[in-house]
Amino acid sequence: MKNVRFGIKERLLAAVAAVMVLCASLAVGFSMQTGVVARAESDSAIKSVSLTLNENISMNYFVNIPADAAADPAPSMQFTMNTAEEDYTATVTDYETVNGQWKFTYDGVTPQHMCDEVTAVLSYMTDGGVVDESNSKTITLEGVLEKYAEATAAEMNISDAAYEKLQTLVADIAAYGAASQAYLGYEGNGTPVVGTPGEFTGEGLGSDLDLPETAGQVNFVSAGLWFDNTLGIEVRFTAGGLAADKLAVQAAVGSREKTLAVAASEGGEYYYARMPLSVLEFASPVSFQVTNDGEEVGGALTYSVRTYVNNMQNSATVGELAKAVWNYYTSAAAYTEAASQPPADYRELTSARNDDVAADPGKWYYFADGSEGSSYSFATDGRPVYQNGGVQVTLIELNSGYYYFRYQPGGADDTGLIEGDEYAITFTVELNVAGPVEFSGGNSVQVNANQPTVISYSGTVGTPFYVGLGASKFTDKISVEGMQFRVSNISVEKIQTLEKKLNSDVLANPGEWFYHCNDSAKLDIPPHWVGENAISFSINKLDNQYCQLRYQPDLAEGAQYTLSFTVVANVDCTFRYCGTSVNLKAGEAVELSTTRTVGTDNSSIVTLGFTDYTYDIAEAGVPLTVTISNISIAPAAA
Repeated sequence: MKNVRFGIKERLLAAVAAVMVLCASLAVGFSMQTGVVARAESDSAIKSVSLTLNENISMNYFVNIPADAAADPAPSMQFTMNTAEEDYTATVTDYETVNGQWKFTYDGVTPQHMCDEVTAVLSYMTDGGVVDESNSKTITLEGVLEKYAEATAAEMNISDAAYEKLQTLVADIAAYGAASQAYLGYEGNGTPVVGTPGEFTGEGLGSDLDLPETAGQVNFVSAGLWFDNTLGIEVRFTAGGLAADKLAVQAAVGSREKTLAVAASEGGEYYYARMPLSVLEFASPVSFQVTNDGEEVGGALTYSVRTYVNNMQNSATVGELAKAVWNYYTSAAAYTEAASQPPADYRELTSARNDDVAADPGKWYYFADGSEGSSYSFATDGRPVYQNGGVQVTLIELNSGYYYFRYQPGGADDTGLIEGDEYAITFTVELNVAGPVEFSGGNSVQVNANQPTVISYSGTVGTPFYVGLGASKFTDKISVEGMQFRVSNISVEKIQTLEKKLNSDVLANPGEWFYHCNDSAKLDIPPHWVGENAISFSINKLDNQYCQLRYQPDLAEGAQYTLSFTVVANVDCTFRYCGTSVNLKAGEAVELSTTRTVGTDNSSIVTLGFTDYTYDIAEAGVPLTVTISNISIAPAAA
């Protein structure tokens, strides 16, 4: 991969051994892939982009493996970064298979280029022998940071404490890019700004400088910041005429050791070596020992990032950049610490039968057919747990029967629910392989791999609710990484559903709202009252059929009246009211009205909903949820 130079090394390096200008690194040793971020268009195989902070800022591209992809030759991804200076292109052929997806990694973005677009183009051979390059995605590193800032803790499956620290980290990464731009005078395509960066306090700064004696064959003359797509410390030294091909530098930070290659400067005045660092190593001393043909020569130099920031924080030239580097470290360390702690609501789930679950409302359990170790098995770090308001498990074996999460509504979180009450539960399911998710009432929804799918269900408090997997549908899909199953964003509420009635019954009961759907329609949550004057319902599937609210005004035959209401849907759809169609945009509330005449036949009944309409949750990923509010039926003005 072509190096993308930061271009500040020469300006920061100081040939003054007593001061020793430091190096910074963009590395972290942890992944920020805490959830699906920067989601791509649904018709693209490239589904998401995440960040890993290692010895650079890496952009990870997750690709749903196309069904027609050939195993040989291997797929690749070409990355092009468009900067104000020039375009940089790199082709990545190495990839990992993670949770049933291809993962390609691009590490060519330097801090000052966070606002410059990176275009990724997937290339693979189909089983028909055709090269497919139709899948692409363009995004900036700043854009990925923004996705982290916009996501919720539940969506990323992290604790509230970790989420708070992550938001500061995201903002500090952007501020680091902005400080780099300011130092270099690079304008590019904008300045990265995401959230509110942390305040620089200088906490934790100090000196780790240990300079060896200058007498001897090897003398260190400087150390400094080395910025590239990989960042680290560059040390310079003279070696009394020793040959470069015999020289090396042994670097050590903590328990990590690395042998560094040595190169001669352009003019031959000195040798230099570079040590990449993780951001979590910024506060750790780094030692450098020169060797000649494997033998140590001279003493070891010790230095650290914190030493440099401590010395340079008030510099008129690099002070702001130095402080941004330290804020980046402190927020990364704080996030890592918070993320390592279990969430406040963390609980390992136990197995329980329905009677035991029903007797303990408001608490999640699991149950699997057969016995653990033979019929089913969990990954070592993937046993069923409750955390961050959801439940999750990683199965490495599922041979017979089923695996279900079970829950009895009515606990402390479901205030007011008692046996016999109607309730609605809405939740998001995620699988790393495609397959059907089963839930109460004999229902099933096809879930795509790594695509969060919202499911709703209504029931009556009594038999516990369940959501899970049928073994016969997944036995052959459990990968080496295991089959990951997660249920999150769980919401339970008490509802009062409308009665399902034919037109004749509606005519016979004026002044009451009813509903009717054809028998093949699947409702996740039937029409129910929301507050005093709003009705909501959720549709799983319609096949060119209908689902309607129905109402006969309690007025004299022949009387004219005006019907008015507000309607909003969660997806784009075509809504019909009293024979009139209107196109709704997702999340956009529309006020509608019509004037009608009371009659005694079917055509006079108020109908609100969908007629001759097709909808499938398997394609949309969410149920079609419609809320009709501010309902008014009043005599028409004379």
